Amino acid sequence: MGELRPSVLLVQQDRAAVYNDLKQAFLCFIKTRAEGPWRHAMAAAAPAFQALSDEIRSLIASCPAHAPLLSRLQDLERERLRMTLALYALQAPARLELFAWQQNDGSPLKAGQGCGCGSGDGHSRAAHQTQEPTEAEFRAAVRELTCGIEENTIAINDVLDEVRDIEDNDGSEDMSEARNGAPCDPSDAHTARTATQG
Repeated sequence: MGELRPSVLLVQQDRAAVYNDLKQAFLCFIKTRAEGPWRHAMAAAAPAFQALSDEIRSLIASCPAHAPLLSRLQDLERERLRMTLALYALQAPARLELFAWQQNDGSPLKAGQGCGCGSGDGHSRAAHQTQEPTEAEFRAAVRELTCGIEENTIAINDVLDEVRDIEDNDGSEDMSEARNGAPCDPSDAHTARTATQG
């Protein structure tokens, strides 16, 4: 039981590091307009987030007494990732001032230049012409996603506060054994993590 809190918090630390790597790659892309490193960061983030989710799922399996709390964390993190990637995809062309409403002459998107969506298939911004939002739509979408991420972050922090409040000797092992026929043993996930990293 004593390893549940540090195991969960370590996963969250690693998640924060992956998000930071994405942010830095995005800022670099905006500065240099080089899509390669940004696409690489997007591609690397997917398996990294998947591995961290697998660790939480291992904790859920080994500590069923706290499965609802950890499952809630998983749901929130899944939504956070969705909104974060959607926000980057929306912000990229705007930060590069590629939308028609950002051009002085009001010209439409030009073909042959990367759109910055991170898809990595080499298509040009012209492929997005029919999807280009108006300025009002863009601002509304950014506002919705930003508020959603802020609310999501608060909810995640609330869950983590509950994780931190779990006492080492709160009797959960006994409850788990009585309900599921096995004691709560989060060390299984921790051991698997250590072996993987080694």
